[in-house]
Amino acid sequence: RWLADIYYICIRRAYFSDLSLLSLIRRRTVEATVQLTKSHGTLAKRDTHFDAFLSRLKLCVSGLSDRWGVEIRQSSEVEGLLVDLEFLLRVFTDFETAVVNQEEEDVTELTIKLTRFMKLAKSYELYYSFITEIFQSFVEYGNWSQAAHALLLFISELKWSNSLFPYEVKGLPLHGATESEIKTFCCFRALNYFVKAKEFERALQLLDMVRSQENDKSGTEMLDIKRKAIQQTMEETERYVPLFSYVGFYGVGFGRGLRNREFVYRGHELERIVAFAQRMQNQFPRAKVLKTRSDFKESMLTDSGQFVVISTVTPENSGWGEPTEGTKENVKKFRENDNVRNFVLKQTFRKEKEKFKNEFQDLWIRKTILTTSDSLPGILNRSEVIQKTDIVIGPVENAIATIAEKNQQLRDILRLFASKDYGPSQLDRLTRSLNGVIDAEVNGGVKKYQEAFFREEYIKTQPHQASFLPTFLAELEQTLPLLESGLELHEEYCPAQMRPLHDKMLKFFESMKERVRGITIPVVCENNNKDEHDDSNNTSNDNDTKDNDNDKEEKEGEKEEEEKEQEKEQEKEEEEHIAKVDNDTNEL
Repeated sequence: RWLADIYYICIRRAYFSDLSLLSLIRRRTVEATVQLTKSHGTLAKRDTHFDAFLSRLKLCVSGLSDRWGVEIRQSSEVEGLLVDLEFLLRVFTDFETAVVNQEEEDVTELTIKLTRFMKLAKSYELYYSFITEIFQSFVEYGNWSQAAHALLLFISELKWSNSLFPYEVKGLPLHGATESEIKTFCCFRALNYFVKAKEFERALQLLDMVRSQENDKSGTEMLDIKRKAIQQTMEETERYVPLFSYVGFYGVGFGRGLRNREFVYRGHELERIVAFAQRMQNQFPRAKVLKTRSDFKESMLTDSGQFVVISTVTPENSGWGEPTEGTKENVKKFRENDNVRNFVLKQTFRKEKEKFKNEFQDLWIRKTILTTSDSLPGILNRSEVIQKTDIVIGPVENAIATIAEKNQQLRDILRLFASKDYGPSQLDRLTRSLNGVIDAEVNGGVKKYQEAFFREEYIKTQPHQASFLPTFLAELEQTLPLLESGLELHEEYCPAQMRPLHDKMLKFFESMKERVRGITIPVVCENNNKDEHDDSNNTSNDNDTKDNDNDKEEKEGEKEEEEKEQEKEQEKEEEEHIAKVDNDTNEL
């Protein structure tokens, strides 16, 4: 209480004599509060005087104390100082809760918040100290990507200047060094961390930054050699696409750092959704994991319990942009899933209560685009969702997207073989892609689409979706030459033990071609109103028309029966052939 009163007197005198002193008091207050909190530790016994000081300041911030005076509290300078104190008190409280609950991500996030706050408060020595503490803790646990991203914060604040660095920072050899020397040192350290994390693109960016400042010829030659080595390693290294998961934390049972917030997490290397969900469950053993987002209820936000929703999401619109010509396929694949802020969450639903025999007919997709506050990967393995945009995709649109995705996969593989950049794993990938499309046809693929969409009834009831049918046919027709080229390559490279499977694909591809080329969009005729004169003229011909219609219906019925018989015979032959191929494959 005594310290708070003295603090009040300092502010009052600064306010009435020299407002510039308030900025100094503000900076010193932030530094002193942070140092006091760090020195006491969140788990250690609090100094009673320090707690009383913080409590009294909190009363002043909330307006419950009259000591500050209305005139002083209304000034923007004093208000800014009080806002700072309120922020610090909130962060320190959350920090203590996170440490007690062993929530490592929350502790790191709060530390980053403090770091950014130090920069705004112009407490640069504390700012740099916090950064070095963060990246050194990541290094200690072998989190190379996060360590490098933390060090990028330090690098971004330094200039290519020959001025001496004016701050003392533990953990870095900064004494007597210029800003340029320190920046170069930090760039190489971050570069090495990025290489260890297999984020070679960012390592090359840092190397190019250093090279742009290098004036010595021998120095540039050494950097060029290093760049070539990193480039070669990047092209030869198989990097696995990480798992991205949407996680929502709901309920008052969570601490303030997680309560009713939603994140996108970047999983560990080779981590699958089951392992990630188990990791979340172990971290929050009291939480109830909801199966889908549709299980979420608004009442959960104020419930005393803990509820978690976990769903897989796919990245969209990578920050690396379109790949340049000649970029290796493995590099392109990695970049598509790197440096991303937009993620897609898909959920299927049906509009009709009655379930259709053909599932494609009423298969709607709700596509939610999640935008996060920061790109992933970053200093944290998660980023908060700050915006959600819902798009509804209809059955025909969904079918087009599915076929287009399969076509693109085939194009990518064919491009690999054309560039001679392939191996045994790529042949396996070609086999799976071809069989995935052709085997879907054996199980009804194109036929199911045809039965679902290419009917007069569907076109009448779903005119908007029917407008996409020409696009659907165009995309489907592109599949045939791609499959043909793929099968030719497969015949050339497939080993003898894979021959039965290849023959099966060839046989069913022929029937698939016939079916695709036989699909047409039905012409729906609208019944226009006839005038009375036309009605009277047509009445005399009604009997003849009915007779003709009956004959036509009988012929059509006979034709349908013949087609059904032919389909049954063909299906029987296909089943027998599949059984034989499966038997031969098992023997092999």
